[in-house]
Formats: sequence, C-alpha cells, structure tokens
Amino acid sequence: MALNLDAVPTVLADGTSFEELINPDDHTISLRLFTDPEIYRWELERVFTRSWIVLAHESEVPNPGDYVSRSIGQDPVIVSRDEDGKVHVLLNVCAHRGMQVCRAEYGHTSTFRCPYHGWIYGLDGSLRGLPAKNEIYGDRLDKDDFGLVEARVEVYAGMVWATWDARTPELFDYLGDFKFYLDVAFNRSDLGMEVVGPPQRWVMPANWKFAADQFAGDGYHVVTLHRSMKDIGLLGSIEDMKQILYGVDVGFPEGHGLRCLPTNWRGLQLDSDSKNGSSNGSELSIREKLAYVVPAGLTREMIDEPLRLLTPDQLRLLTDFPPIVGQIFPTAAWINDGSLLDGALKPSAAISWRTWIPRGPGEMEVLYWSMVEKGAPESHKDAMRKAAIQVFTSSGLIDQDDAEVWSGTQRVIGGVMAQAQRSTYHGLLGEIKPDGWPGGGLVYDGPSADDNQWLWWMRYSDFMTNKVW
Repeated sequence: MALNLDAVPTVLADGTSFEELINPDDHTISLRLFTDPEIYRWELERVFTRSWIVLAHESEVPNPGDYVSRSIGQDPVIVSRDEDGKVHVLLNVCAHRGMQVCRAEYGHTSTFRCPYHGWIYGLDGSLRGLPAKNEIYGDRLDKDDFGLVEARVEVYAGMVWATWDARTPELFDYLGDFKFYLDVAFNRSDLGMEVVGPPQRWVMPANWKFAADQFAGDGYHVVTLHRSMKDIGLLGSIEDMKQILYGVDVGFPEGHGLRCLPTNWRGLQLDSDSKNGSSNGSELSIREKLAYVVPAGLTREMIDEPLRLLTPDQLRLLTDFPPIVGQIFPTAAWINDGSLLDGALKPSAAISWRTWIPRGPGEMEVLYWSMVEKGAPESHKDAMRKAAIQVFTSSGLIDQDDAEVWSGTQRVIGGVMAQAQRSTYHGLLGEIKPDGWPGGGLVYDGPSADDNQWLWWMRYSDFMTNKVW
C-alpha cells in the first residue's frame, strides 16, 4: 500500500514550526510534543503508517484459522494465519461501510463476517461473499477490488511485524546493525522462543513517547526510580546498581537503541574446577563462560545451541556484554535479563517483548509478551514466568515504578507554564567504543547518558518532517 505523504506540512496550525519543538543545537525538546492533539495526529499519519510495528508472536497463531486482534497506531488490525500457513495483517474495517469486521480479541475461524451487512472475508482478507450480491449489485461489483486492506508482513525473532507503506525498507534493512544484537538476545537456540499465554495488556494515562524514550537506553533512572529494588534485595548492593549505570549503550541512526551490561568475570568466584582455578574470565573459553554464567533463559544443557547458531563475535558479546534491554523505533521494546528473582527467591530470568500503542495524546496501551525458550524444562519456564510477574508486567515492581513517573509527568505538563518548559538532553558523551567491540552501531562505554535517546528523537523528527526514505 502506497501512502501519499510526499508533501506534508511542517508548521502547526498556530504557526509553530515543528523544527522549533526539537532543537538539535541546544539538545532540548518541547513538552508540547506529549500533549498536543495536532502533533498526535501527525504521529499517526507519519510515524505509525511508515514504521515496522510489532503486533504478535507467531506462536499466538500457530494453526491455520487462528487469529488475534491488535492495533497499528489507532488502526485496528487482525493478525491471521491462512489455510496455507501464511500470516496476514488485515485492517479490521469492512470495505463496504467501515464497520469492524472482527470484534473478538482472539479465536479460530474460517472466515470473518461483518455484522452490519454480512460481507464475508477470508483469512487472507479477500472478499469471499456477500448477501444478495446478484440482486443488489449484479455484475457491477468485482469482489477482487473489495478485500480488506492488507499490510506488509515479516516474521522475525518469532515476532510478527507489519507496515502499511510499500516504500518502507525491508525489515532487515530497517533494523540495520541492530539485528546483530537482536539475534544474540532472541535467536540463540534451535527451537526458538514461545510466549507464556496471551500478552498482558494495560492502559496508562501517559504519552507513548515517554516509554520509547526510556527504553532506548536510559540506565540513569535505575539508580533512583528503582532504588526500592535494592532496598528489598532484588538489585543487590549500591555497587551492583553502579554496574547497571555503567553499562554499554549502543545507538543507531535508525532510532533504535539498546543497553549491554558487562559480565563481571573478575568479580566472580569461579568454581575450583574451572580453567586453572582462575577468577579472570578472559582466560576461559567461550564454552566455559557459557557453562559458568548461563545466558538468560537457557539452561546449562542448552549451551551448545548458541555455539552452533551465533557467530564468534556474537558469542563474545553474549558471554561478556549480553544485551539486556532495547527499543526498536518507534514502539517495539524488549528485555532479556538473567539477574532477576522468581517466586522462590532463586536466580532466574525474565525475557519479554512489549509495544507501546497510542490511544491519544495522553494515553497508551501496553502489550507485554512473556517469553521462554521452547527447549527449556517446564520448571525453568515456570521460574521465568514467576520472575516476569514479580518484576515486570502491570503488577511488577519495575513496571509500576515506570508507570508512576510516566503518568505523573503527563499530569503536570498540561498547564501554561509547564508547556513553556523543555526536556533537556545535555548528557551527550559522544562515542566511546571499547577496543575490539564486536558489534556495529554507535557505542557509548561509560555511564548511561542521553546519546541513545537523542538519536531516537532525531529519527522521530525525520519521520515527522518527512525526511525518511
């Protein structure tokens, strides 16, 4: 589907130029970006129609006839698997009079039937039939012209991605060098991952960009907002929290960002039977490292799988600087953390995808998929499920902290004086790339600062002012 966005205005109705809202010279943005209905409408048209959006995990629609209902921006869509096993993303709007065709959140069917005039669509969106066709339309209606609007679809890392725009680059080009890191986090086992039940969904009174900004690489907030996690023993000591602050941020001109946290080999007391009894992880082989500090979600019995599937550079990253959290422009986010606790207070892992769905200038819906390795034992999967519930999701300690500040900020920025304020991104360190860093992107080794988030805002500005492909 080609969208006519070649000539879009960059001046708001009150005469404000969009360039005034994001200032690349002083690295500030206007708080108006989080509250203005006109800006929000621009986002739906310019960002959400042209980006690759994560909608579902392929294991949610495992069989022909399975479907789930989701959204791209505020457009309702159906993610379905047809009789040949192909996944489709269909606009959930009848081609006749615009009624929602499917009103269930998930299910199994052979067709979708509009409740208004009974038009019937196949799992691929094609118009299969309609009541009284000959009496009303005769030969004046060609069914091939009245199927449901279909998005472009890709399945990668188990997730279903879609975009409306025919000109948007292929998904792997869109991800660029980010794919190197995403494979380390999600494509390191033979069977891959699966979701634990349907995704959790919750709505909060906050603009979607607060979440995207933070997940792009903000490690700064962890030592303050999530301080209670240390107080109750989930994040260890102040020194442990400092290690979180001093991770490695990796940013991308495409607007993506992620954080990698170092495996503190020198600080670990290795088993007596480890190589030479040494506490220096650099003297261990990759396999020994994988066996000693097993990557999040895997078990010791599964460590041969990443050895087969990942490149030597990816394996070095997995053992020494594993990717922990990331944001894919504009709204897909993920966590792959092996330092958390489950309900039995034992070390576990929490792996997830999530996406931020705009529901208005001051509201968003969150979809959260809890992930486990398919090949892991059920007891291991159960521990991961407990860790996710304890720490993330709508009931988790970390997500409750985040929701409080995002919604709290939204509450206070609607006033006249608040709207005149600007968010600052002055903590720009510039690229500091460790020697021998295995991956691409712009690498920032040191305290987590503003570099990744500023790259996200620059890409957002490109979309809003029509400076993309």
